[in-house]
Amino acid sequence: MNWRDDRLKSVFLNEINMALANREDIKEIAFFTITDTELLDEGKILNVYFSIFESDEKSKEKKINLLLEKLNSLSFEIKSIIRKRIKTKYVPNIYFKFDSTPQKAQKIEEILKKISSEKKDETSGEGNK
Repeated sequence: MNWRDDRLKSVFLNEINMALANREDIKEIAFFTITDTELLDEGKILNVYFSIFESDEKSKEKKINLLLEKLNSLSFEIKSIIRKRIKTKYVPNIYFKFDSTPQKAQKIEEILKKISSEKKDETSGEGNK
């Protein structure tokens, strides 16, 4: 990846965040954040990754699907907003995708804490013998 692609990804990320900031219809679905962008096919495709913050696992899947559907339905509108604001030869097609990385990282962190606490319990148990 070259510096131009990195710069475009950053600009697109900022513009998408600005375009979505005042959309109450999206905020009603779930609290979410844009986590990353990926520029593909020589700048013709922009994958935008998002994650949501939801403690209830049952409603989480439903909210992910609703949010994914809503964001992808707005992708053409967002593309036209970006086209008006940025002077670039080509504005890529935008596709939103769910990013499960934060949830995976949280699960790994919980496992590591559990292992760490078990090791502390073992060492404190050996000291008493």
